[in-house]
Amino acid sequence: MAHVYLLDAMMIGKLADSRPDPEVDATTRRFREHLHAIGDAKVIICAITVGEAEFGLRIVSGMDDGKREAVRRTLTAFSEVFSIDRATAILFGEVRAALFDKHAPLVSRNARRKIKWVEDLVDRTSAKSLGVQENDVWLAAVALQYNLVLVSDDRMTRIKEAWPKLHFVNWLE
Repeated sequence: MAHVYLLDAMMIGKLADSRPDPEVDATTRRFREHLHAIGDAKVIICAITVGEAEFGLRIVSGMDDGKREAVRRTLTAFSEVFSIDRATAILFGEVRAALFDKHAPLVSRNARRKIKWVEDLVDRTSAKSLGVQENDVWLAAVALQYNLVLVSDDRMTRIKEAWPKLHFVNWLE
């Protein structure tokens, strides 16, 4: 069975770059080589990818309008954008709990075990203390839900340690 690849937002800029190979950086060439190597395998995006890309387009200063428009054209070229639904949210919770159990400070983990009342279920452990960006957990949940290979330049080391079933590749290396 052929893999289906889920692109992280940072891959969209590489995909949108229409310059010829001699004019692009080495990471864009490596991205293109991997894309070519997968042949007819399906490449998709999800709502998180779109949101991260739009956020980046809106905050990056100095980006020319042509490049911004190329990225948006690339995003709209995907006929299917995977959504976030109840099943995704449940997987997100499972992955984040596994991250918490593995990487939260001991004080937080031990406090969790002493919880007796629902009012005590306030999670003060941040994404920063877990060492993972929240959107990466959402991307991992989508990839796990649909058995996709997540394509990202983020290391996602902690997610992979907490949830080894995640299929992950970095096409920029």
